Amino acid sequence: MNTPSPSGAALTFDSVDVVRAVLEDPQGVREERRRVLKYAVAVTLLALVALFAISMATKWHFDLVWRYEAVAVLGASVGTAELLSRYRDAPSYALLSAPGAVYVLINAPPPAARWR
Repeated sequence: MNTPSPSGAALTFDSVDVVRAVLEDPQGVREERRRVLKYAVAVTLLALVALFAISMATKWHFDLVWRYEAVAVLGASVGTAELLSRYRDAPSYALLSAPGAVYVLINAPPPAARWR
């Protein structure tokens, strides 16, 4: 069986590989997870800035769009806070897992859809 290195297993979807990596090198796995979270936040902020720039360049009604963006970010942050408060022992694992990411993404659109 080909087991990934501890740093490569930090982002795998296989929970057995993650446990092995954490037992072998917990600090390395933690640092890699933090790095990925920083990149995810940076990409999200860049996407919001790009949407802002596009809406300003195309004379899109940004006075309405920014509200939808803000409410969607608040919805995603509520999903993130729920995950972090529920899984206090390993918050980055819950947040970066496939179900955790889907949970955060599912929480973003409904508040924006309800905004009027």
